[in-house]
Amino acid sequence: MLFCSVALITSIISCQDWLDMPSKSSYDSTSVFVSVDRAEMATKGAYEGMWVMLWNYYVNFGTDEMQSAESLSGSKNCVGNYVYTTGLVPGSEFNGVYTGIAKANNCIKNIPLMAEFENGAATEKAKLRQYVGECLVIRAIHYWNLIRYWGDVPYITLPQEDYDTFYSSRTSRDVIYDGIIADMQKAIEYLPWYDESGYTTPERISKNAAYGFLARISLYAAGYSLRWDMNTYDASTCKMAKRDDPARVKELYQIASDACKAVIDKGENSLNPSYEAQFRTYSEGTYYPKESMFEYAQYGSQMNTLRAGYALGMRCISGSLYGKCESVAYYQPTLYYSFANGDSRRDITCPNYEIAADGKRTMTSLSSRRSIGKWRVNWRTVAAGTSSATYQNINIALLRYSDILLMFAEAQNELNNGPTTEGIAAYEAVRKRAFGNNSIGQTPTDYEGFFKAIVNERKYELAFEAMRRTDLIRWNLLGEVVNQTKAELTKMYNREAPYQNLPEWVAYPNEYSKTWKDPSVTLNNLIEVKPSETATFVCPAGYTILKDYLTGLKPTDNFVSNFARGYVENNVELFPFAQIVMDVNKGLAGQQHPKY
Repeated sequence: MLFCSVALITSIISCQDWLDMPSKSSYDSTSVFVSVDRAEMATKGAYEGMWVMLWNYYVNFGTDEMQSAESLSGSKNCVGNYVYTTGLVPGSEFNGVYTGIAKANNCIKNIPLMAEFENGAATEKAKLRQYVGECLVIRAIHYWNLIRYWGDVPYITLPQEDYDTFYSSRTSRDVIYDGIIADMQKAIEYLPWYDESGYTTPERISKNAAYGFLARISLYAAGYSLRWDMNTYDASTCKMAKRDDPARVKELYQIASDACKAVIDKGENSLNPSYEAQFRTYSEGTYYPKESMFEYAQYGSQMNTLRAGYALGMRCISGSLYGKCESVAYYQPTLYYSFANGDSRRDITCPNYEIAADGKRTMTSLSSRRSIGKWRVNWRTVAAGTSSATYQNINIALLRYSDILLMFAEAQNELNNGPTTEGIAAYEAVRKRAFGNNSIGQTPTDYEGFFKAIVNERKYELAFEAMRRTDLIRWNLLGEVVNQTKAELTKMYNREAPYQNLPEWVAYPNEYSKTWKDPSVTLNNLIEVKPSETATFVCPAGYTILKDYLTGLKPTDNFVSNFARGYVENNVELFPFAQIVMDVNKGLAGQQHPKY
């Protein structure tokens, strides 16, 4: 699902990682930006690498959402449980982001220098402005990812050859946020609405998507983050705080609200009536752009290595029709049991089975291989057709309309010290889809109650979509949620309220998955066996017993005792720079995370 081949562009405009020392990029921009068509090719090439597996993967473990499936000594398990060292945190990925920024910078500088940008035909000028707009948003997304995981980072806005040094120091995240927000506001002026764009898929950035990313980044810029004195780098100054400018914080909430409102009022976007149908589109290779406002294209190993459906997806054992898919993440059993009755999102998000080699849907205990369900190889229409099982050609949506609605509701609540009628309607639209327009419960009408409702709703709606951990950080709730999740896991093992009725065994029907576009979502018709019933229970024909349903949830077991084992408040909310980054970029000397 790739909108064009990017191999040529990669060879033309790919340049050294910003933080690499060797000679300046040797490409000649005059050979690239010589026509509208070649400018478009350069723009498409800038998309490559704008999203990597890292953002949906282990940097998002360690909350009430998911845990690492890797062994305790593994680097991903350590990072996912806040055990940071400068040798374990992402380093090559950090440098790789600057390669993507360099591609965008080349286009942002050089396309406006083309004669057609000011003097071409109307269609040529519109296209060139569109390409600049796309690259401005791509660059903004790169910096948003850097800031939410590393805080203040080097801020590079020109091609490499325009600088007289290869080194760059940290820049205040507030300065970067203000810069990329201004960039996106400019991009919105340049970009067409999706329905006017001529796009056939949501794999390129439209005005709709730009508004959505503007809202998202503005909410992050207004929120909490780990900060310290940038003059002294004194570890004692580390604290969670918002930027020291309340007027600007309010302005950022207004920008977010207005951006969402622009999309809502335009009326091009809407929710897919079925949450399940929406997530099937990604595995099936189809599109529903009314909800899926921007998808990052996956095409074998040519575009990226997201590994959706493999690293994150329904676990399948080698030998099955679908091949091997080895999820690296387990969803938290507390997440599964926190969904309200009737919420259709639970079984799509948190399947209760894996697929064995013979195609049998095999139920798993609460702490064992409970893999992610939103991207499933068994929902594909045909085999991926790639040489490696890690490339399933399944897109990941980076922005859905439901997020627009929830961001609008959140911003309205912040601006008005309580929810507005419009904000409540947006929030309830998401819940009504989830519950099939059945009862959604009472919506809080006070500030604190509505805020908590938004915090929960984003968990259920956007689970595993690379938002939860950093959402909790921007709300300054990470520590509270980590501690609550630990306590809930212990309650679950002890069958304390609200888990007092959890079974000891579960008998499940012998069902098999042996067809593409598998209609299954979850195992139904389960027989739950209470602890007092195990001695007399007789498994009926056509069923298999899963014994010890709570295996692994004892407080001393790894799944519980090692969860978030390295969490320290005012410390782990940001990564330190990897040592390889510090070694290469001398401009960062003395600017390491103060706690490392």
